[in-house]
Amino acid sequence: MAHFVDDNMDKAEADYVTRELIRFADQFTEPRNYREFGLALRDDEGNVVGGIMGNAVWDWLQISALWVSENLRGKGFGHQLLERAEQWASAQGCRFSRLSTFEFEAKGFYEAHGYEIYAKTDDFPAGHTQYHLAKELPDR
Repeated sequence: MAHFVDDNMDKAEADYVTRELIRFADQFTEPRNYREFGLALRDDEGNVVGGIMGNAVWDWLQISALWVSENLRGKGFGHQLLERAEQWASAQGCRFSRLSTFEFEAKGFYEAHGYEIYAKTDDFPAGHTQYHLAKELPDR
């Protein structure tokens, strides 16, 4: 039987590979109890002007994105979104939170909220650094 690498993977095939990797890993771990979340910040007309997204897996919150419209930054909305996400995660049984950001994004914001750098990726993208941060969630 011949085997070959094909660069035309579709979404169903990518999902299959992901499911098989999860099936393999689940033999060695507690149930992952994966849950996605998303919180939107809206203006008076209902338009999205910010939001936070991510998931909970095992006992970790993984934040994939937090964004607030430029004209609303520095007014506490990012803090509200992050706090609500952490509250949601704690209610889901999460004990920790992790995320990645760049020096030109929100590194200082996350550090001010108790996140600590545990790793960094230099020159990603070229000339910049991506920081990986985590924190223990408070008991609520």
